Amino acid sequence: MTEGSDMRMTYDPAVDAACVYFTDSACAGQSAKQIVTAIDHGTVVLDMTASGTLIGVEVLGAQNVLPTEALERTRQQPYVVLAVYESTSSAPDYKQLFEEVFIIIFAESAEAAQVTAQAEANAQEARYCNDHGDTITWTLKHIVDVAPAIDGRVDAGGTLYTRHFRNFDAYGHMEPLFEGDPL
Repeated sequence: MTEGSDMRMTYDPAVDAACVYFTDSACAGQSAKQIVTAIDHGTVVLDMTASGTLIGVEVLGAQNVLPTEALERTRQQPYVVLAVYESTSSAPDYKQLFEEVFIIIFAESAEAAQVTAQAEANAQEARYCNDHGDTITWTLKHIVDVAPAIDGRVDAGGTLYTRHFRNFDAYGHMEPLFEGDPL
């Protein structure tokens, strides 16, 4: 990753301080210059390089200043959900189609990730009418895997990748290795 390409946030509840860093190289206490501003219920510290580039923001009294959801997100880690959906249609000549989807979710534990994965996968089921007047339905067929993301710096809510295929039986004969399986 190049400098400046990723933002990360940490939170220390023991001192009620949150830090948002804009570069990989930013570390608490390593800025060359700081600008400190008192606000109603806390303090904001801008961490800067010697040349004046903003590399991070520290928030003291974070529970009073930042949204609860932002602080909760720092306790969660990203997981990748691999789900398979089946498409059906009211069209008499419709060829069966499946879709493999990778979804990013955030959870505090593997158990919570399983619950969140099921809810998110169910939420992506869809039914619509296409341009020919046929009703198309996408139904969750199977959650193949829920595993911690390799790179912990990902955003939630986005589908990473989809692949379509027509033969679900052939898909079932693939032997992918999952988290914890020996190579």
